[in-house]
Amino acid sequence: MQAISDNPVSMASYASMQRAGGDLQFNFNLGVRFDAIGQTNPAARLIQLYPAAISAEAKRLGYAPLTYAARVFTHEVDHLMDMHRGVWQNTRYAEFQAYKMESLFQNWTRPSLDARRMIWHEVGEDYPHLPVGKNPFGGLRAQRSAGTLCLLNNDQH
Repeated sequence: MQAISDNPVSMASYASMQRAGGDLQFNFNLGVRFDAIGQTNPAARLIQLYPAAISAEAKRLGYAPLTYAARVFTHEVDHLMDMHRGVWQNTRYAEFQAYKMESLFQNWTRPSLDARRMIWHEVGEDYPHLPVGKNPFGGLRAQRSAGTLCLLNNDQH
C-alpha cells in the first residue's frame, strides 16, 4: 500500500510487523462490525483493517482515507508488538501508547508533554470501558503537578 511506504513511521511499523511474524488483512466484508476500523488478533498475529469503516471515519475527520488507513495500521502494529513482547494488556494505557504512534505518524515527531496529556484525555473519552492500567503521568505527585488532582471531600483533613 503506497500510503504505508510514503511514511517512514508506517514503514518502520511494517518492518516490525514482519519481524514479529505478523500479517495484514483488508476485510471488505460489509457485514462485519462497523464500530471497529482496525483490530489485532493476537493468536493469529493478524492485523485486520476495515476499509469501509476507515473511509467513513477519515471523511468525518477530514483525512485522506488511504493516509488514515496507514495511520490506523501504525496504531494496530503497536498493539501487535506489545503482544509479541508479551506485555499486551487491554487497557487505556495500551491505547495511549498506540495513539502516540498515530501522533508520530501524523506529525513525524514525538508528541510533546501537552500533546501526550491531550492524547491521554482522548483515550479516556474513546475507551471509558477499559481499565486504566499504568498511569503515563505517574502517581499522585505527578497528578498534583499537572493540576488534575480532585479532592472528593474537602471536609476531611
